[in-house]
Amino acid sequence: FAHFISARGGDVVMRDYKKRYQPSPREPRSRALVCVFVICADTQVQAERLAQCVDLRRLNMDYGVNAPVPTLEEAE
Repeated sequence: FAHFISARGGDVVMRDYKKRYQPSPREPRSRALVCVFVICADTQVQAERLAQCVDLRRLNMDYGVNAPVPTLEEAE
């Protein structure tokens, strides 16, 4: 589940995957992998500032705008 793409519905997606999983010789059992997006900075204020780029990207996605992650200047 790619939390960094959509932060909603991970629990539902993972339950459904496990419920519907069909074993194969290569993958005899279901496996889960969760990816998260993390922003690190020296301070909370700096991290929040940097997060504006991702916030704007997610807002664009909600409105159906498929654009690259904006620069910090664009997000501000």
